[in-house]
Amino acid sequence: MKDAFKTPRGFVDAVFQERQRLVHLAGCMETLFTVFNRKYLFMYRNGLHVILRTFCSAPKQYLFTPAAVGVPASLVGPSRGAAFELYKTEVRRAHGDLAFVRPFTLYSDCLVLPHSGSYSAHALRLRLDFLDPENPVWHYIGAIPHVFTDLGPGEGDQAIAARREVLQRAIYTALPDVVDASIDGVDGDLGADGKWMAFFRLECCS
Repeated sequence: MKDAFKTPRGFVDAVFQERQRLVHLAGCMETLFTVFNRKYLFMYRNGLHVILRTFCSAPKQYLFTPAAVGVPASLVGPSRGAAFELYKTEVRRAHGDLAFVRPFTLYSDCLVLPHSGSYSAHALRLRLDFLDPENPVWHYIGAIPHVFTDLGPGEGDQAIAARREVLQRAIYTALPDVVDASIDGVDGDLGADGKWMAFFRLECCS
């Protein structure tokens, strides 16, 4: 250990460098939220990058109608009722028949990610609802920092407000590009099957 790291500080620096390397490999970024004079570390991935990578690599049977596989004419467009059909009509009128509305769901619960005792967080997950509905796959796009409650008058109410603030900031930080794509659309390059303009719309946040 002494030969490898020379000093205790050298060992600590090596651990932090390895942590940053792993965070980078996972495609993660970090930012700090300041809420009620406390700082909360939020680790996240770009939601649009996660969506597009999943969308463009999906098996063709989940993207195209059976008759269109091989010579695609249209993407599968699961109906979500009158509002969904209205969205589809609007985007196709403005952008043509290769424009599609793609619904997705966000989910976060009280599950606490593994931690060392000094930090804990809740997973923020995303699912593309039009892919393989029999076996839905959730993609982690963020780790929402846990807000602890201190003892003292008014602290409980402040903790509730802080949790709401942290959650809203986490969703906004991970999804700004998705919000833009829901309005302006984004090209999904499917290789030999061409480029299809996708408009990703949030269907449910649980």
